[in-house]
Amino acid sequence: MKNNLKKFFLEEIYKKISLEELKKLENFLELEIKKISEKNNNLEKKDLKIIVADLDDTIFSTKKIRTDDFMGWKRWDEGNDFLKNIYGLEKLINKYYKNKTFLETISSKLKENKDLILTAWLEELQIMKIKELWLEKINYIITEKAQDKILELIKYFYFDLKFLPKKITIYEDRPHFFIYFKDFLEKILKTKIEIIYVEMDWNEKEPKLFNL
Repeated sequence: MKNNLKKFFLEEIYKKISLEELKKLENFLELEIKKISEKNNNLEKKDLKIIVADLDDTIFSTKKIRTDDFMGWKRWDEGNDFLKNIYGLEKLINKYYKNKTFLETISSKLKENKDLILTAWLEELQIMKIKELWLEKINYIITEKAQDKILELIKYFYFDLKFLPKKITIYEDRPHFFIYFKDFLEKILKTKIEIIYVEMDWNEKEPKLFNL
């Protein structure tokens, strides 16, 4: 199961991004890390474990939203424009998040001023979700794309926490890029990376967790 899941997610990467784009991303990351490490090459190593969790379909299931499919085939920039200027972000929050019960399987593990919600999509929308789910006291970073999470995770330790932990556990429903860059992250952060795939159904059902 574990190897099959890893293989599946790695294969999915190539459907989302070309080999040429992946190579450019790898080169970009190496250059950025070189700049960062030159300025911060003496980070303290602490005997701590840090949890990093995605938001959508990791902490809160979006199955109801996807089932309603009010966006049709609109995705990416077209979908974002539809949500912001036609459907309305507040309407989305009021309908699917406000006063809704959500499982605390993952969120209960998160500690203030230490752990991190690392999510990708519209920044304004993700912040609204975080506040509605009463998670604004947890550190969070919002990126435009999933692949941007790799660099932002590294920067989180170098510029925000300013230390390197003993272990990082990542909870993700789409762990593609974390699997692909796991060795890279462990080398740069000098720590063990644990990736846990989260499979959510509805918000009333406990998610299935798979250690990859």
